[in-house]
Amino acid sequence: MTDAELKKILREEIKPIHGEIARLARELSDLQLDRLKVSPELRRISTDLSRMDSTLDSLKVDVDDIKNRLGVVEDKQDSNTVSLMNIEATIKMYDEMYNDNKRDIKKLKERTIKIESKVGISSPD
Repeated sequence: MTDAELKKILREEIKPIHGEIARLARELSDLQLDRLKVSPELRRISTDLSRMDSTLDSLKVDVDDIKNRLGVVEDKQDSNTVSLMNIEATIKMYDEMYNDNKRDIKKLKERTIKIESKVGISSPD
């Protein structure tokens, strides 16, 4: 095989490779253009994420403050619940005393009416 024949064979074999390399170069160029187009958008997204992070940090502080305040309210509620239960117990005791007194007054009234009727006295009401 002569040099000319060898060169011809190599050129024919290399032509598809050159075409493939050219296609890959175009695709790479297109990808670089896409990356350049996307980069500002990614920077904007990064800025937005940073802003969101700071907002979330602020909200976390607010939530922590609300939790602390809620804890104070719950403590007061627990304290008030005990006081309320004591008041309810006292009212129940007074209710029982009232009913006992009412019953005793009724008995006393009935006894008084019987005595008055036996003795012949009428009540001044």
